[in-house]
Amino acid sequence: YKRQAHLGEVLSLPWTEAGATALHLAAMWGRLGVVELLLKKGADVTAKCDNGQTALHIAALFGRRGIVDVLLRQERIEVNAADNRGWTPLHWGAARGRHPTGFANCLDHYEVVELLATHGADVTAEDNEGYTPIHRAAVPGKDKNGDVVEPDLGIINYLLRETGAIVPLAKSVVEAHYRRERGPVAHRTRGTKRQAS
Repeated sequence: YKRQAHLGEVLSLPWTEAGATALHLAAMWGRLGVVELLLKKGADVTAKCDNGQTALHIAALFGRRGIVDVLLRQERIEVNAADNRGWTPLHWGAARGRHPTGFANCLDHYEVVELLATHGADVTAEDNEGYTPIHRAAVPGKDKNGDVVEPDLGIINYLLRETGAIVPLAKSVVEAHYRRERGPVAHRTRGTKRQAS
């Protein structure tokens, strides 16, 4: 006799070669009603695909504000879960322009970033390369034609001002300024001063 698997366990099984579950796919395609149904039937919000991403990562990446909102209301949600690259959902939401081909017309990253930040997302979290969501927000992306998409200043300003992240950033800027000022005169003046004999 083979024990029948619980419906929630079945729904959380990988559906693709990349390990994506039905919840991942519904989040990617923006199917809010499907996401709500899957969650009601017990889909695991912490399930990760092969690259370590949860459905919240996917929803943030594609700018699915409504889905992010629903996922954040789930009891077991991990708002600061890191994928295999160390990116949290906030990294993906902040990194505007880093989206797969064909999805440029369905993004709402600013509100996603705002939602994540107000639900406890760590704006100072560092990925595997040592970059925070603010760093990722400042990097230009590319659209489906390969053209450069400039960073979203609204997202950067929000992360810097509304969350207080400007404090550690300002501190590092000041420290860097003092390091430069205390450096050799030749470095600051682009010339070599002669010492008095």
